[in-house]
Amino acid sequence: VTLNRSGSDLILLVNATDKLTLKSYADSPSYRIESIAFADGTVWDIATVAGMPSFGTAGADILYGIDGYANHLNGMDGNDTLSGQSKADVLLGGGGNDQLRGYVGDDTL
Repeated sequence: VTLNRSGSDLILLVNATDKLTLKSYADSPSYRIESIAFADGTVWDIATVAGMPSFGTAGADILYGIDGYANHLNGMDGNDTLSGQSKADVLLGGGGNDQLRGYVGDDTL
């Protein structure tokens, strides 16, 4: 399973053709699910999801971190805007003319 983001949406890619989109996941705690459980017993909570690398696309992306958690955002190619939040975020722009917004926290850009 690979995590991608599109704006504030969280996208779980299961394989080349299957995906699950959690709309507005990064917007507000009221839009978040508490955990993602897999058939093998693995459970991802919000902190786990926020800390896992989330990737943009080869195009121009706008990616938002989850407030209150350390985020790892990778914009890949394209002219991206990456916005961390209130913790120590890792923001990697990739190729293109990117805007990296760390905000509060001890961020790595």
